[in-house]
Amino acid sequence: MRQAIAAMLFAAALAPLQAARADMLSVDQAGGSSPRAQVVGALEASGVPAGEARERVAALTDAEAAQLARDIEAAPAGGNAVFLFIAVVGFFAWMIYHRERLTGSR
Repeated sequence: MRQAIAAMLFAAALAPLQAARADMLSVDQAGGSSPRAQVVGALEASGVPAGEARERVAALTDAEAAQLARDIEAAPAGGNAVFLFIAVVGFFAWMIYHRERLTGSR
Protein backbone atom coordinates (compact mmCIF):
# COMPACT_ATOMS: atom_id res chain seq x y z
CA MET A 1 0.00 0.00 0.00
CA ARG A 2 2.80 2.42 0.85
CA GLN A 3 4.42 1.72 -2.50
CA ALA A 4 1.17 2.63 -4.24
CA ILE A 5 0.94 5.88 -2.30
CA ALA A 6 4.56 6.71 -3.09
CA ALA A 7 3.95 5.97 -6.77
CA MET A 8 0.89 8.22 -6.83
CA LEU A 9 2.78 11.05 -5.12
CA PHE A 10 5.68 10.65 -7.55
CA ALA A 11 3.34 10.70 -10.55
CA ALA A 12 1.52 13.73 -9.19
CA ALA A 13 4.81 15.57 -8.74
CA LEU A 14 5.72 14.92 -12.36
CA ALA A 15 2.33 16.00 -13.72
CA PRO A 16 2.62 19.23 -15.68
CA LEU A 17 0.85 21.96 -13.73
CA GLN A 18 0.62 25.42 -15.16
CA ALA A 19 -1.78 28.21 -14.28
CA ALA A 20 -3.60 29.75 -17.22
CA ARG A 21 -2.66 33.34 -17.98
CA ALA A 22 -5.26 36.02 -18.51
CA ASP A 23 -5.17 37.62 -21.93
CA MET A 24 -4.32 41.29 -22.17
CA LEU A 25 -7.15 43.47 -23.30
CA SER A 26 -6.66 45.49 -26.42
CA VAL A 27 -7.51 49.18 -26.51
CA ASP A 28 -10.68 48.38 -28.44
CA GLN A 29 -11.81 45.79 -25.91
CA ALA A 30 -11.13 48.01 -22.92
CA GLY A 31 -12.93 50.99 -24.40
CA GLY A 32 -9.89 53.28 -24.31
CA SER A 33 -6.27 53.39 -23.38
CA SER A 34 -6.57 54.82 -19.87
CA PRO A 35 -5.89 52.50 -16.93
CA ARG A 36 -9.43 53.09 -15.66
CA ALA A 37 -10.91 51.94 -18.97
CA GLN A 38 -8.69 48.85 -18.92
CA VAL A 39 -9.82 47.94 -15.41
CA VAL A 40 -13.49 48.48 -16.30
CA GLY A 41 -13.07 46.28 -19.38
CA ALA A 42 -11.35 43.56 -17.38
CA LEU A 43 -14.06 43.60 -14.71
CA GLU A 44 -16.77 43.39 -17.36
CA ALA A 45 -14.94 40.52 -19.06
CA SER A 46 -14.93 38.64 -15.75
CA GLY A 47 -18.69 38.99 -15.37
CA VAL A 48 -19.14 42.17 -13.32
CA PRO A 49 -22.08 44.26 -14.63
CA ALA A 50 -20.96 47.40 -16.51
CA GLY A 51 -22.52 49.89 -14.09
CA GLU A 52 -21.05 48.20 -11.05
CA ALA A 53 -17.62 47.97 -12.72
CA ARG A 54 -17.67 51.72 -13.45
CA GLU A 55 -18.71 52.47 -9.84
CA ARG A 56 -15.90 50.35 -8.42
CA VAL A 57 -13.27 51.94 -10.66
CA ALA A 58 -14.59 55.45 -9.94
CA ALA A 59 -13.85 54.86 -6.24
CA LEU A 60 -10.15 54.23 -7.00
CA THR A 61 -7.46 56.88 -7.10
CA ASP A 62 -5.51 57.30 -10.34
CA ALA A 63 -2.51 55.51 -8.84
CA GLU A 64 -4.67 52.61 -7.64
CA ALA A 65 -6.31 52.29 -11.06
CA ALA A 66 -2.93 52.27 -12.81
CA GLN A 67 -1.56 49.64 -10.40
CA LEU A 68 -4.67 47.48 -10.78
CA ALA A 69 -4.44 47.71 -14.58
CA ARG A 70 -0.82 46.50 -14.42
CA ASP A 71 -1.74 43.70 -12.00
CA ILE A 72 -4.66 42.50 -14.12
CA GLU A 73 -2.42 42.22 -17.18
CA ALA A 74 0.10 40.04 -15.32
CA ALA A 75 -2.27 38.02 -13.11
CA PRO A 76 -2.75 34.31 -13.73
CA ALA A 77 -6.35 33.54 -14.62
CA GLY A 78 -6.58 30.47 -12.42
CA GLY A 79 -4.48 31.59 -9.49
CA ASN A 80 -1.73 29.42 -8.14
CA ALA A 81 -3.17 25.92 -8.30
CA VAL A 82 0.17 24.18 -7.67
CA PHE A 83 0.18 24.92 -3.93
CA LEU A 84 -3.44 23.81 -3.56
CA PHE A 85 -2.77 20.57 -5.47
CA ILE A 86 0.28 19.72 -3.35
CA ALA A 87 -1.59 20.53 -0.14
CA VAL A 88 -4.53 18.28 -1.08
CA VAL A 89 -2.30 15.35 -2.14
CA GLY A 90 -0.21 15.73 1.02
CA PHE A 91 -3.30 15.80 3.21
CA PHE A 92 -4.69 12.60 1.69
CA ALA A 93 -1.31 10.86 1.98
CA TRP A 94 -1.12 11.91 5.64
CA MET A 95 -4.66 10.61 6.27
CA ILE A 96 -3.92 7.25 4.66
CA TYR A 97 -0.64 6.87 6.54
CA HIS A 98 -2.18 7.64 9.92
CA ARG A 99 -5.24 5.50 9.28
CA GLU A 100 -2.95 2.52 8.68
CA ARG A 101 -0.91 3.28 11.80
CA LEU A 102 -3.95 3.69 14.05
CA THR A 103 -5.99 0.74 12.80
CA GLY A 104 -3.06 -1.56 12.12
CA SER A 105 -4.49 -2.49 8.68
CA ARG A 106 -2.17 -2.86 5.76
